[in-house]
Amino acid sequence: MKAITKVVFVDENGEKFFGEGPARLMRAIEENGSLRAAALSMGMAYTKALKLIGNAENVLGFRLTERITGGKDGGGSRITPEGKEWLIKYEQYRDACKAANSDFAAWIQIPGTDIDYPVVLTNDVDYYLDHTFTGEESIIGCLFSLGRTDYAAPSDNIAIYGHHMRRSRSTTMFQPLHNYKNASFRSEHATIHLDTLHGSRSYTVFAVINKRESDWDASAADFASADEYQAFLDRALEWSLYDTGVSVTTDDHILTLITCDRDYNSEDGQLVVMAVQQ
Repeated sequence: MKAITKVVFVDENGEKFFGEGPARLMRAIEENGSLRAAALSMGMAYTKALKLIGNAENVLGFRLTERITGGKDGGGSRITPEGKEWLIKYEQYRDACKAANSDFAAWIQIPGTDIDYPVVLTNDVDYYLDHTFTGEESIIGCLFSLGRTDYAAPSDNIAIYGHHMRRSRSTTMFQPLHNYKNASFRSEHATIHLDTLHGSRSYTVFAVINKRESDWDASAADFASADEYQAFLDRALEWSLYDTGVSVTTDDHILTLITCDRDYNSEDGQLVVMAVQQ
């Protein structure tokens, strides 16, 4: 079951056009009086800020910001009345989602698949193995990250676990990840979106791995040194089922999706999909 309220909006093609990133950018425009200054305050390239706002405006069909000319500072930008109304509605949605479950950490979406779910941050793994985001008892459970994961900083590696459902629930939770065993599927579904309370991030799949749970901990969140992180990345690339051609370094943040794969090993087989932040 999905949560009633989402914190990311997608267009008719399943492509994300608004989330926490654009919302924070709009608030920064209000505070700084210009798009350029807002982007600078967020450590964001001006061209990326333009693209975020422009993409949202194209989908929504109205302007979120407008230019201001003249004045002692030579002009700037401000939020339009329609933009303010939209931003308020978005923040109400976001806050409602957080209120529905205080463990809420993020919303994950993979365009072109049925993966479109909330993620919780928890140390109570057993609970979320058989309870949904809204607290209903169900074998589908809820996607979760372990409590050691830092979504704010963020951690070097954000790992998310989810069930691999079979038969009548064949497209539920993380079952669609099994399609990534096929390189052509990965080529068509390389992008993963993650909207958190601290910003919106997009990732590109760089490795797809089959392993036993006892082989290696792919959920390690942070590393004591660059060498330790490099060894982790080297193993991921070495064990990948195929070469994606995507490079990743210790300066990057990655996202790791983990589900069971009893076809690989009937006791503790896992499928791991790893992606690097764009």
